[in-house]
Amino acid sequence: MKHGAMKKITYIGLSMGAASLLIFTALPYYLQTSIAYPGWNIYWSYADVQRKMMWLFPGLALLSALTTLKKRNTLVAVFLNIALPLTVLLILRCSQYHIYLVFAALGAAAIAASFKGIDIWFEDRYTLKPVWTKLRLCYYYGRRRFVILLLILLTPLTVWTAYNEYHEQASYLEMYSYYARADSSVRREENEWNVVDEETWDTLSVTSRLEEFTKMITYFLQDQGSESVKVYACKELTDRTLAYYSDYSESISVNVIYLNSCTYRKAVHIAAHECRHRVQHQGIRAVELLEKSGINCSRLDYFADLYALKTASDNYDIDRLDIDSYTHNLLEQDSEAYAYEQEKKLEEAGYLK
Repeated sequence: MKHGAMKKITYIGLSMGAASLLIFTALPYYLQTSIAYPGWNIYWSYADVQRKMMWLFPGLALLSALTTLKKRNTLVAVFLNIALPLTVLLILRCSQYHIYLVFAALGAAAIAASFKGIDIWFEDRYTLKPVWTKLRLCYYYGRRRFVILLLILLTPLTVWTAYNEYHEQASYLEMYSYYARADSSVRREENEWNVVDEETWDTLSVTSRLEEFTKMITYFLQDQGSESVKVYACKELTDRTLAYYSDYSESISVNVIYLNSCTYRKAVHIAAHECRHRVQHQGIRAVELLEKSGINCSRLDYFADLYALKTASDNYDIDRLDIDSYTHNLLEQDSEAYAYEQEKKLEEAGYLK
Protein backbone atom coordinates (compact mmCIF):
# COMPACT_ATOMS: atom_id res chain seq x y z
CA MET A 1 0.00 0.00 0.00
CA LYS A 2 2.75 2.43 0.92
CA HIS A 3 4.58 1.72 -2.33
CA GLY A 4 1.37 2.21 -4.34
CA ALA A 5 0.50 5.40 -2.44
CA MET A 6 3.94 6.82 -3.08
CA LYS A 7 3.54 6.18 -6.75
CA LYS A 8 0.30 8.14 -6.78
CA ILE A 9 1.76 10.97 -4.73
CA THR A 10 4.81 11.11 -7.00
CA TYR A 11 2.56 11.13 -10.06
CA ILE A 12 0.44 13.99 -8.74
CA GLY A 13 3.43 15.95 -7.42
CA LEU A 14 5.42 15.56 -10.63
CA SER A 15 2.43 16.68 -12.73
CA MET A 16 1.82 19.80 -10.64
CA GLY A 17 5.51 20.57 -10.17
CA ALA A 18 6.35 20.34 -13.87
CA ALA A 19 3.28 22.42 -14.79
CA SER A 20 4.27 25.10 -12.24
CA LEU A 21 7.87 25.09 -13.44
CA LEU A 22 6.72 25.68 -17.01
CA ILE A 23 5.08 28.97 -15.96
CA PHE A 24 8.41 30.44 -14.84
CA THR A 25 10.59 29.09 -17.67
CA ALA A 26 9.23 28.68 -21.20
CA LEU A 27 5.90 30.49 -20.91
CA PRO A 28 7.08 34.05 -20.18
CA TYR A 29 9.44 33.99 -23.16
CA TYR A 30 7.65 32.03 -25.84
CA LEU A 31 3.92 31.82 -25.24
CA GLN A 32 2.51 34.55 -23.03
CA THR A 33 1.32 37.89 -24.29
CA SER A 34 -1.48 40.22 -23.44
CA ILE A 35 -4.82 38.78 -24.58
CA ALA A 36 -7.76 40.74 -25.97
CA TYR A 37 -11.25 39.69 -27.03
CA PRO A 38 -13.02 42.96 -27.95
CA GLY A 39 -16.35 41.24 -28.59
CA TRP A 40 -16.49 40.09 -24.98
CA ASN A 41 -14.79 43.23 -23.61
CA ILE A 42 -11.88 41.13 -22.33
CA TYR A 43 -8.52 42.90 -22.14
CA TRP A 44 -5.91 40.97 -20.13
CA SER A 45 -2.47 42.43 -19.67
CA TYR A 46 0.67 40.30 -19.66
CA ALA A 47 0.58 40.41 -15.86
CA ASP A 48 -3.10 39.33 -15.85
CA VAL A 49 -2.31 36.34 -18.06
CA GLN A 50 0.64 35.42 -15.84
CA ARG A 51 -1.56 35.41 -12.74
CA LYS A 52 -4.26 33.33 -14.40
CA MET A 53 -1.74 30.78 -15.66
CA MET A 54 -0.30 30.42 -12.14
CA TRP A 55 -3.70 29.03 -11.13
CA LEU A 56 -4.62 27.26 -14.34
CA PHE A 57 -1.46 25.20 -14.91
CA PRO A 58 -1.03 23.49 -11.53
CA GLY A 59 -4.80 23.40 -10.99
CA LEU A 60 -5.64 21.72 -14.28
CA ALA A 61 -2.61 19.42 -14.01
CA LEU A 62 -3.84 18.35 -10.54
CA LEU A 63 -7.38 17.74 -11.82
CA SER A 64 -6.04 15.75 -14.76
CA ALA A 65 -3.82 13.65 -12.49
CA LEU A 66 -6.61 12.94 -9.99
CA THR A 67 -8.95 11.74 -12.75
CA THR A 68 -6.34 9.37 -14.20
CA LEU A 69 -4.92 7.75 -11.06
CA LYS A 70 -3.86 4.18 -11.79
CA LYS A 71 -1.71 1.55 -10.15
CA ARG A 72 1.01 2.36 -12.66
CA ASN A 73 1.46 5.91 -14.01
CA THR A 74 4.06 6.68 -16.67
CA LEU A 75 5.94 9.81 -17.73
CA VAL A 76 3.66 9.91 -20.78
CA ALA A 77 0.68 10.37 -18.44
CA VAL A 78 2.56 13.16 -16.63
CA PHE A 79 3.25 14.83 -19.99
CA LEU A 80 -0.47 14.70 -20.82
CA ASN A 81 -1.32 16.33 -17.49
CA ILE A 82 1.05 19.20 -18.32
CA ALA A 83 -0.10 19.38 -21.94
CA LEU A 84 -3.75 19.87 -20.98
CA PRO A 85 -3.36 23.39 -19.46
CA LEU A 86 -0.84 24.18 -22.20
CA THR A 87 -3.50 23.53 -24.85
CA VAL A 88 -5.83 25.93 -23.01
CA LEU A 89 -3.20 28.67 -23.26
CA LEU A 90 -2.62 27.89 -26.94
CA ILE A 91 -6.36 28.15 -27.56
CA LEU A 92 -6.50 31.55 -25.83
CA ARG A 93 -3.41 32.66 -27.74
CA CYS A 94 -4.59 31.67 -31.22
CA SER A 95 -8.33 32.26 -31.03
CA GLN A 96 -7.74 36.04 -30.87
CA TYR A 97 -6.88 35.91 -34.57
CA HIS A 98 -7.87 32.47 -35.90
CA ILE A 99 -11.06 31.53 -34.08
CA TYR A 100 -12.37 29.30 -36.90
CA LEU A 101 -9.10 27.37 -37.18
CA VAL A 102 -9.12 26.82 -33.42
CA PHE A 103 -12.71 25.53 -33.56
CA ALA A 104 -11.71 23.24 -36.43
CA ALA A 105 -8.80 21.87 -34.37
CA LEU A 106 -11.07 21.33 -31.35
CA GLY A 107 -13.64 19.60 -33.53
CA ALA A 108 -11.08 17.31 -35.16
CA ALA A 109 -9.58 16.39 -31.78
CA ALA A 110 -13.02 15.76 -30.26
CA ILE A 111 -14.06 13.51 -33.17
CA ALA A 112 -10.81 11.54 -32.98
CA ALA A 113 -11.25 11.12 -29.20
CA SER A 114 -14.85 9.97 -29.67
CA PHE A 115 -13.84 7.31 -32.20
CA LYS A 116 -11.13 6.10 -29.83
CA GLY A 117 -13.66 5.84 -27.02
CA ILE A 118 -16.06 3.89 -29.26
CA ASP A 119 -13.25 1.49 -30.25
CA ILE A 120 -12.42 0.87 -26.59
CA TRP A 121 -16.09 0.35 -25.66
CA PHE A 122 -16.63 -2.36 -28.28
CA GLU A 123 -13.18 -3.98 -28.08
CA ASP A 124 -13.49 -7.70 -27.41
CA ARG A 125 -11.12 -7.83 -24.45
CA TYR A 126 -13.24 -5.23 -22.59
CA THR A 127 -16.62 -6.82 -23.34
CA LEU A 128 -16.99 -8.42 -19.91
CA LYS A 129 -15.61 -5.43 -18.00
CA PRO A 130 -18.01 -3.48 -15.71
CA VAL A 131 -19.60 -0.38 -17.24
CA TRP A 132 -17.71 1.94 -14.88
CA THR A 133 -14.39 0.35 -15.85
CA LYS A 134 -15.20 0.70 -19.55
CA LEU A 135 -16.15 4.36 -19.07
CA ARG A 136 -12.88 5.00 -17.24
CA LEU A 137 -10.89 3.37 -20.06
CA CYS A 138 -12.79 5.34 -22.71
CA TYR A 139 -12.08 8.56 -20.82
CA TYR A 140 -8.41 7.74 -20.30
CA TYR A 141 -7.59 6.76 -23.89
CA GLY A 142 -9.98 9.27 -25.48
CA ARG A 143 -8.48 12.09 -23.40
CA ARG A 144 -4.98 11.05 -24.41
CA ARG A 145 -5.82 11.15 -28.09
CA PHE A 146 -7.68 14.47 -27.69
CA VAL A 147 -4.79 16.23 -25.94
CA ILE A 148 -2.05 14.87 -28.20
CA LEU A 149 -3.91 15.68 -31.43
CA LEU A 150 -4.89 19.14 -30.18
CA LEU A 151 -1.28 19.84 -29.25
CA ILE A 152 -0.12 18.69 -32.69
CA LEU A 153 -2.65 20.94 -34.44
CA LEU A 154 -2.27 24.04 -32.24
CA THR A 155 1.53 24.13 -31.98
CA PRO A 156 2.19 25.17 -35.63
CA LEU A 157 -0.77 27.55 -35.46
CA THR A 158 0.75 29.18 -32.36
CA VAL A 159 4.17 29.47 -34.04
CA TRP A 160 2.50 31.10 -37.05
CA THR A 161 0.55 33.44 -34.79
CA ALA A 162 3.66 34.47 -32.85
CA TYR A 163 5.57 35.08 -36.09
CA ASN A 164 2.80 37.27 -37.49
CA GLU A 165 2.48 39.24 -34.24
CA TYR A 166 6.06 40.39 -34.77
CA HIS A 167 6.19 40.67 -38.56
CA GLU A 168 2.60 41.54 -39.52
CA GLN A 169 1.76 43.93 -36.72
CA ALA A 170 -0.50 46.14 -38.81
CA SER A 171 -3.00 43.34 -39.46
CA TYR A 172 -2.51 41.42 -36.20
CA LEU A 173 -2.07 44.01 -33.48
CA GLU A 174 -3.89 47.14 -34.64
CA MET A 175 -7.40 46.78 -33.23
CA TYR A 176 -9.00 50.23 -33.54
CA SER A 177 -8.01 53.40 -35.36
CA TYR A 178 -8.92 57.06 -35.61
CA TYR A 179 -7.43 60.10 -37.32
CA ALA A 180 -6.34 63.10 -35.30
CA ARG A 181 -7.09 65.95 -37.68
CA ALA A 182 -4.99 68.82 -36.41
CA ASP A 183 -5.22 72.31 -37.88
CA SER A 184 -1.76 73.83 -37.57
CA SER A 185 -3.22 77.28 -38.31
CA VAL A 186 -5.12 77.27 -34.99
CA ARG A 187 -3.38 79.60 -32.55
CA ARG A 188 -2.72 78.49 -28.99
CA GLU A 189 -5.24 80.88 -27.50
CA GLU A 190 -7.90 79.52 -29.89
CA ASN A 191 -7.15 75.87 -29.14
CA GLU A 192 -10.06 74.26 -27.27
CA TRP A 193 -10.08 71.27 -24.92
CA ASN A 194 -13.26 69.42 -25.95
CA VAL A 195 -12.57 66.10 -24.22
CA VAL A 196 -14.97 64.46 -21.73
CA ASP A 197 -14.37 65.05 -18.02
CA GLU A 198 -12.68 62.61 -15.64
CA GLU A 199 -15.93 61.15 -14.25
CA THR A 200 -17.25 60.37 -17.73
CA TRP A 201 -13.89 58.89 -18.76
CA ASP A 202 -14.19 56.21 -16.09
CA THR A 203 -17.45 54.95 -17.62
CA LEU A 204 -16.28 54.74 -21.25
CA SER A 205 -15.66 51.64 -23.36
CA VAL A 206 -12.29 51.15 -25.04
CA THR A 207 -13.49 52.48 -28.39
CA SER A 208 -14.96 55.59 -26.76
CA ARG A 209 -11.75 56.10 -24.79
CA LEU A 210 -9.75 55.93 -28.00
CA GLU A 211 -12.00 58.56 -29.54
CA GLU A 212 -11.40 60.87 -26.58
CA PHE A 213 -7.70 60.03 -26.59
CA THR A 214 -7.62 61.12 -30.25
CA LYS A 215 -9.18 64.46 -29.24
CA MET A 216 -6.39 64.88 -26.67
CA ILE A 217 -3.81 64.25 -29.38
CA THR A 218 -5.47 66.78 -31.69
CA TYR A 219 -5.35 69.37 -28.90
CA PHE A 220 -1.62 68.82 -28.18
CA LEU A 221 -0.69 68.76 -31.86
CA GLN A 222 -2.47 72.08 -32.40
CA ASP A 223 -0.85 73.46 -29.26
CA GLN A 224 2.53 72.90 -30.94
CA GLY A 225 1.48 73.83 -34.47
CA SER A 226 1.99 70.29 -35.70
CA GLU A 227 0.16 68.26 -38.34
CA SER A 228 -2.38 65.41 -38.28
CA VAL A 229 -1.48 61.80 -37.36
CA LYS A 230 -3.10 58.40 -37.41
CA VAL A 231 -4.03 57.00 -33.99
CA TYR A 232 -4.14 53.26 -33.29
CA ALA A 233 -5.13 51.16 -30.29
CA CYS A 234 -2.83 48.13 -30.47
CA LYS A 235 -2.59 44.86 -28.61
CA GLU A 236 1.00 44.88 -27.46
CA LEU A 237 2.95 41.68 -26.88
CA THR A 238 3.54 42.79 -23.29
CA ASP A 239 2.17 45.65 -21.23
CA ARG A 240 5.55 47.37 -20.87
CA THR A 241 5.02 49.65 -23.86
CA LEU A 242 2.18 52.05 -23.10
CA ALA A 243 2.33 54.08 -26.30
CA TYR A 244 4.75 55.07 -29.05
CA TYR A 245 5.12 57.41 -32.00
CA SER A 246 6.20 56.03 -35.38
CA ASP A 247 7.78 58.58 -37.67
CA TYR A 248 7.76 56.04 -40.50
CA SER A 249 3.96 55.76 -40.53
CA GLU A 250 3.37 59.14 -38.86
CA SER A 251 1.14 57.51 -36.28
CA ILE A 252 0.66 57.31 -32.53
CA SER A 253 -0.20 53.91 -31.09
CA VAL A 254 -1.50 53.25 -27.60
CA ASN A 255 -1.62 49.90 -25.80
CA VAL A 256 -5.30 48.91 -25.86
CA ILE A 257 -4.88 46.84 -22.68
CA TYR A 258 -3.56 49.89 -20.85
CA LEU A 259 -6.08 52.28 -22.40
CA ASN A 260 -8.90 50.07 -21.09
CA SER A 261 -7.93 50.72 -17.47
CA CYS A 262 -5.74 53.85 -17.27
CA THR A 263 -6.81 57.01 -15.50
CA TYR A 264 -7.78 60.22 -17.26
CA ARG A 265 -4.59 61.92 -16.09
CA LYS A 266 -2.41 59.09 -17.40
CA ALA A 267 -4.13 59.28 -20.79
CA VAL A 268 -3.51 63.04 -20.90
CA HIS A 269 0.15 62.55 -20.00
CA ILE A 270 0.72 59.85 -22.63
CA ALA A 271 -1.06 61.82 -25.36
CA ALA A 272 1.04 64.93 -24.65
CA HIS A 273 4.24 62.87 -24.43
CA GLU A 274 3.73 61.17 -27.81
CA CYS A 275 2.65 64.40 -29.50
CA ARG A 276 5.92 65.94 -28.36
CA HIS A 277 7.77 63.07 -30.03
CA ARG A 278 5.85 63.88 -33.21
CA VAL A 279 7.08 67.48 -33.15
CA GLN A 280 10.65 66.42 -32.28
CA HIS A 281 10.85 64.13 -35.29
CA GLN A 282 9.42 66.79 -37.58
CA GLY A 283 12.26 69.08 -36.50
CA ILE A 284 14.85 66.31 -36.92
CA ARG A 285 13.51 65.56 -40.40
CA ALA A 286 13.84 69.24 -41.33
CA VAL A 287 17.50 69.25 -40.28
CA GLU A 288 18.17 66.06 -42.25
CA LEU A 289 16.56 67.56 -45.37
CA LEU A 290 18.78 70.64 -45.05
CA GLU A 291 21.87 68.43 -44.78
CA LYS A 292 20.82 66.43 -47.86
CA SER A 293 20.54 69.74 -49.70
CA GLY A 294 24.13 70.51 -48.75
CA ILE A 295 23.25 73.05 -46.04
CA ASN A 296 25.07 72.37 -42.76
CA CYS A 297 23.54 74.24 -39.82
CA SER A 298 25.24 72.30 -37.02
CA ARG A 299 27.30 75.32 -35.92
CA LEU A 300 24.37 77.72 -35.79
CA ASP A 301 23.02 78.43 -32.31
CA TYR A 302 19.53 78.71 -33.78
CA PHE A 303 19.62 74.99 -34.69
CA ALA A 304 21.41 73.79 -31.54
CA ASP A 305 18.30 72.29 -29.94
CA LEU A 306 17.34 70.40 -33.10
CA TYR A 307 20.83 68.94 -33.48
CA ALA A 308 20.79 67.88 -29.84
CA LEU A 309 17.50 66.08 -30.50
CA LYS A 310 18.97 64.49 -33.64
CA THR A 311 21.90 63.13 -31.60
CA ALA A 312 19.47 61.77 -29.01
CA SER A 313 17.45 60.15 -31.81
CA ASP A 314 20.58 58.50 -33.24
CA ASN A 315 21.31 57.00 -29.79
CA TYR A 316 17.71 56.15 -28.98
CA ASP A 317 17.77 52.43 -29.84
CA ILE A 318 20.91 51.87 -27.75
CA ASP A 319 19.60 53.95 -24.85
CA ARG A 320 16.39 51.90 -24.76
CA LEU A 321 18.41 48.87 -23.64
CA ASP A 322 19.06 50.50 -20.26
CA ILE A 323 16.36 52.19 -18.20
CA ASP A 324 18.68 54.91 -16.87
CA SER A 325 20.00 55.78 -20.33
CA TYR A 326 16.45 55.71 -21.69
CA THR A 327 15.05 58.13 -19.10
CA HIS A 328 18.03 60.48 -19.59
CA ASN A 329 17.72 60.50 -23.37
CA LEU A 330 16.89 64.06 -24.44
CA LEU A 331 13.89 62.95 -26.50
CA GLU A 332 12.32 61.39 -23.41
CA GLN A 333 13.27 64.21 -21.08
CA ASP A 334 11.84 66.83 -23.42
CA SER A 335 8.62 64.85 -23.95
CA GLU A 336 8.16 64.31 -20.22
CA ALA A 337 8.75 67.99 -19.51
CA TYR A 338 6.10 68.96 -22.08
CA ALA A 339 3.62 66.40 -20.71
CA TYR A 340 3.96 67.68 -17.14
CA GLU A 341 3.70 71.26 -18.36
CA GLN A 342 0.42 70.44 -20.12
CA GLU A 343 -0.93 68.61 -17.06
CA LYS A 344 -0.31 71.71 -14.97
CA LYS A 345 -1.91 73.92 -17.61
CA LEU A 346 -5.05 71.74 -17.71
CA GLU A 347 -5.19 71.70 -13.90
CA GLU A 348 -5.18 75.48 -13.81
CA ALA A 349 -7.96 75.54 -16.41
CA GLY A 350 -10.03 73.15 -14.27
CA TYR A 351 -9.96 70.18 -16.66
CA LEU A 352 -7.74 68.04 -14.40
CA LYS A 353 -8.25 67.51 -10.70
